[in-house]
Amino acid sequence: MLMSAGFASLPVLLAAFAAIPLAAALYLPNSIFVVMAAQVLAPTALGQDHATALGLALCIGWAVAICVNPISAMSLITGRLCGVPPSRVAHRWNLRFALAVTACGALLITAVYRLGI
Repeated sequence: MLMSAGFASLPVLLAAFAAIPLAAALYLPNSIFVVMAAQVLAPTALGQDHATALGLALCIGWAVAICVNPISAMSLITGRLCGVPPSRVAHRWNLRFALAVTACGALLITAVYRLGI
């Protein structure tokens, strides 16, 4: 099923993009999801026909995941310096920024996918 041409669709690409930060918000290591998504999606028609869009989805998803992951170094260090729990940094302070980057990223990924770049 993964190797079929019917799998190469924009909703699958955007779902992969959204899954990375969602998993990170649940305290799961984001690098694991990025590597798994790359290994699963790269050899498919989606990865072959829309490699740039897939690369953007993984990179931007990883960047957003760092913002919302309470166990990322950024959240841990910021929380320690500000005297607040890392979960507050990840889930409250970074939330608006992460949502804005996600929205802009989804628009960019959609445009690159549609243009076939």
